[in-house]
Amino acid sequence: MVDTDLSLYVVTIGVASVVVLAAFLYRWFTSKHDFFLKQGINGPPPSLPTGTWKSAWKLLSGEEDLERIKRYGKVHGTFDGTTPNLVVADPDLIKLVLHDEAAKFRSRRAYKVKNLILHKSLLAIEGSEPKSIKQVTNAALSPENIKKLMPRINRTVDSLTQQVTKESKLDTKVNVSKCVVEYLSDALAFTLFGLDLNTDEKLKKQFTTTVSCAFAVSNPQSAFAVSSFLFDSLGSLDDFVLRKDCLSFLTSLCFSVLKERRSQEVTTEGKAVDFLDLLLAAAEEEKKEAAKDKGVDAEKVDILLTDVEIVSQCVSVVLTVVQSSKSS
Repeated sequence: MVDTDLSLYVVTIGVASVVVLAAFLYRWFTSKHDFFLKQGINGPPPSLPTGTWKSAWKLLSGEEDLERIKRYGKVHGTFDGTTPNLVVADPDLIKLVLHDEAAKFRSRRAYKVKNLILHKSLLAIEGSEPKSIKQVTNAALSPENIKKLMPRINRTVDSLTQQVTKESKLDTKVNVSKCVVEYLSDALAFTLFGLDLNTDEKLKKQFTTTVSCAFAVSNPQSAFAVSSFLFDSLGSLDDFVLRKDCLSFLTSLCFSVLKERRSQEVTTEGKAVDFLDLLLAAAEEEKKEAAKDKGVDAEKVDILLTDVEIVSQCVSVVLTVVQSSKSS
């Protein structure tokens, strides 16, 4: 009888604990749901646990945003998980918030790119990488050195001309986007790494897919892409810049080619150089200069142009070339 009473007591305590915990979580998740209601601001009703992100994929593509503006007005409230989010689509009010009264609106969500190589690539694109790195890369990519890449660039241009001419002779319409993506793939692979994609069908398919991914305007295909809008701590822009699988392929390819080149003698004399050759030569020159200044063996010197920095520069070129092609 005592054992039965004790078991019943334990079960009662357990059930009560679960109920209290559930009530606490419910209260915590819904504590801000009346935030806009109290201020007389319209907006869609939030729900657990996503707030107003029930149609996540429509939101990512902007369709839901446009519908809400029509329904609730140019200023309305939404919820990213438990976080109230004021949507402003009025140009004059946007100017007031971002320019005239910016100091009063400091609580702004600012997501970052978490992947180290992608982060460094974007810094290189906007010219915000450390000054020491910029000096080394600028020397490596001087106008004189860039001219050395022209034979490779010219060859890929010739292949594009041949491809367009070939397709134009067929009865079907020329798929310009397809031709551009294939040209960019050939040009980037050949100019960056000295790789001829026509000799490896599997590599060509993977590289073309990566360039297409960077070239096309599309939403992240991972379900986790919306998590950053629900919980700030998970915020990341990585998938919005380049899809994770494409970035992984590109960086792996860079490191693989780089490892192979490291095992060879670094030289740009008497050969058709590629982008990687220029960076490796700059890294080697930096190492020699540093060793000479410190009076130590070159292998004991830490250099600025590490493998990660070199791969980041390569990724930045891919992103820059693709985006430039889109805008033109």
